[in-house]
Amino acid sequence: MAATLSEAILLSVPGALIGAALAWLLFNGRAASPFGFEFHLAVSPSLALLGIIWALCMGLIGGLMPAIRSARIPVSEALRAT
Repeated sequence: MAATLSEAILLSVPGALIGAALAWLLFNGRAASPFGFEFHLAVSPSLALLGIIWALCMGLIGGLMPAIRSARIPVSEALRAT
C-alpha cells in the first residue's frame, strides 16, 4: 500500500511543479477585468507552495483507492494475473 501511495505522490510532483511554474509565468503581474472590475494577479511563493501541496494531496487521494485494492490482493495472485 505504501509503495502505491508513494508512487502516486511521486507522479504528482512534476505536475505540481509544472503547474506552479506555468501559473507564475502566465499570471504573475497580469491584470484581469471580468464584469468591469479590475484586479491584479500575483503568484507569491506562498501561494505557489499552497498549490504544490494541494496537487500532492490530490495525488494522495487519487492513489488511495488503487493502494487499498492492491493491499487486499495476495501477492501471488497479483503476479499470476499479469
